[in-house]
Amino acid sequence: MIAALVTDSRNNDTVSVHGTFVARPSGAGRGGPVGEAIVSPVTMSAAETAPPGPVVRPSSMVDEMRTLVLAMDSDGTILERRGGYGGFLGLDLEAIVGSSVFDFLDPADVDKLATYLVETVGEIEEVIALPMPFRLTVIGGDGIGRPVDIIPSGHRDESGGWRWTAVIVPVALNSSVVRAIDRELDGGERDEVCALLCDELTMDDTAFSGRWFLVDLAHPGGQRVHRVGPADDQVADVIDHVVRFDGWSPWAEMDPGSVRGLDVDELPSAVRDVMGERRWRRCLIAPVHVDGALVAAFVMLSLVPNGYSPIELKSNVADRIEVLVRSTRMLMTRWEESRKLEIAATTDQLTGLPNRHAFFETLARHRDGGTLLYLDLDEFKSVNDRYGHAVGDRVLRTIAAQIVETCREEDTVARLGGDEFVVLVADSDDSIGTRLGNRILRSVGCDLGLELGPERIGVSVGLAELGELDDPLNAADRAMLLAKRRGRGRMVEARRLGEP
Repeated sequence: MIAALVTDSRNNDTVSVHGTFVARPSGAGRGGPVGEAIVSPVTMSAAETAPPGPVVRPSSMVDEMRTLVLAMDSDGTILERRGGYGGFLGLDLEAIVGSSVFDFLDPADVDKLATYLVETVGEIEEVIALPMPFRLTVIGGDGIGRPVDIIPSGHRDESGGWRWTAVIVPVALNSSVVRAIDRELDGGERDEVCALLCDELTMDDTAFSGRWFLVDLAHPGGQRVHRVGPADDQVADVIDHVVRFDGWSPWAEMDPGSVRGLDVDELPSAVRDVMGERRWRRCLIAPVHVDGALVAAFVMLSLVPNGYSPIELKSNVADRIEVLVRSTRMLMTRWEESRKLEIAATTDQLTGLPNRHAFFETLARHRDGGTLLYLDLDEFKSVNDRYGHAVGDRVLRTIAAQIVETCREEDTVARLGGDEFVVLVADSDDSIGTRLGNRILRSVGCDLGLELGPERIGVSVGLAELGELDDPLNAADRAMLLAKRRGRGRMVEARRLGEP
């Protein structure tokens, strides 16, 4: 184990903590600068003093670390920073000195960190080395919150006040997908989880910067391109357009688990243009398959140093992409299974229409306006008695298809059970429901087109206005029964029955 020490160049006062940098400012309590960093290849306890060892100057050791090291006073004011080489989450590292570390935390994490540190100070007298890192969210230079592991340590200075040192490591450096999976388990929306997946390997420093986009080919709402945040909307829109309208799909012939680098000249001109605006010159494609079927694809567009080949993929990047794709595949499988279960729970198995349960959920969202049509086939029992239930089922499927064809796309058609159907007309214009009911009477059941079975079958309709009745479904049902008593094949409106 390497113990990293910070020493005061004037009096050689030192404090060390396992695996962390503990900065003791020169002239502690007087606002002096942090001293030099010394590395000694020995394992030390918090109270031990290391034997002399080779000195590694900050410029070659601490300042060139990708992780960020902050020295802070007791109220969280940043006294000095080291590391963060190549950029750190898009922050201006020179400008953060003198600021409060709490200014860069997600508001939800400020109290958590402050409370824990206060509690710890009350328990420990001289030196603190917290046994487990915090996982908090730091607001990056682009305004997007990203998780980091914070490893804090502290000590008392001569005045009795506390000085803190924190090593900050972006979680993305560990290629962790815990956030996305946790959000899914917490009931997060699919779009939110996919945005977290895109953020897992996001890079943003002076030599490397890039963004991941997830082309979701299996989204319930149709193809969707996910991105980390609004700042990437333009690029996501361009990718969506070339996939949707230009047929760009370089992932279509790729094998499961493969990653491919594309030459910029192979890309659609619109993609090349947005890359050029950002000085990006690498494009990586990683498809996501579930049970052999292509369901999504990651597109990574990035800046790499001039000495790097934009096509070739280094092993460490390939390993991280493999973890990302594997985790995405797991989530996609979960979503597909959930979709199938939801369909089974909300769909009538005979007709494919929404079932009674699904209809009541829809009705609950439209109680304030619209029209409800309650349909019942006339003398359907005689069809089953004469032709058998197999023919009766074909009649029901045909009727369901005819009702859907007669209605508008925005209307909800459902089967309540037996030969009863309902249509929810979500429109504030009452006359639309009446016109639709009359159109159903004229067209539904008039020509069944069955080789075996009745040529036609009648339908009776009850109509009720939503928002006018306490129980519109019951009112429409009663209106339908009155239509049958009046001779079938007609429509009766509930509001003409004196319903309350």
